[in-house]
Amino acid sequence: MPKFKKSDLIIIAVLVLLSGCLGGGIYYNSGQIAMMTAKRQAKEAELQKIKEKVLNFNQLQEEVAQNEAAMQRLADYIPDREGQAEFIMELDALTDSSGVQLKSCSVNEQPLPFPNLPEYLIYRWNVNLQSNYTQLMRFLEILPLQKRSVMVSKININSVQPDAKTETNARYSLNVQLTLDLIATAGQKKVVQ
Repeated sequence: MPKFKKSDLIIIAVLVLLSGCLGGGIYYNSGQIAMMTAKRQAKEAELQKIKEKVLNFNQLQEEVAQNEAAMQRLADYIPDREGQAEFIMELDALTDSSGVQLKSCSVNEQPLPFPNLPEYLIYRWNVNLQSNYTQLMRFLEILPLQKRSVMVSKININSVQPDAKTETNARYSLNVQLTLDLIATAGQKKVVQ
């Protein structure tokens, strides 16, 4: 067996030590590389999800734009949402100015054709009021003077019967059921003002 010098043994020991360190470093780095690869793959998956969301967002924006356009077409075709909401506000202001109390109002779903004038439609409103004779007369006088074309097509008046505890002027209080015809042009589906 060959004899090794001390220097050879030291070199061999250093080489073994270096190869062990190198192997440990490679093992450690391979773990780090695997961990970095897993992190990179997770980030790529997250980026892919974000890209899909962006694509979906663009599609959703297009759908929202289409829905808004469809709603606008419907609003132009059926005015009882915007145009008739203004009528309710005007009716409320009219009742306030005449002293009449507006109890309720509702519109029929489908407009009616105007007799002998096919270019017009009638939106029929059922309105319940409470008033006295003077207030009701004031309301009926100023109703045709409003900016919209409105006609009273039906009216039903009942007096309120006072009980023993109410004042004597309560017998002059009236419950009024009106049917108001709001006239609109058929071609444009807009309320006549």
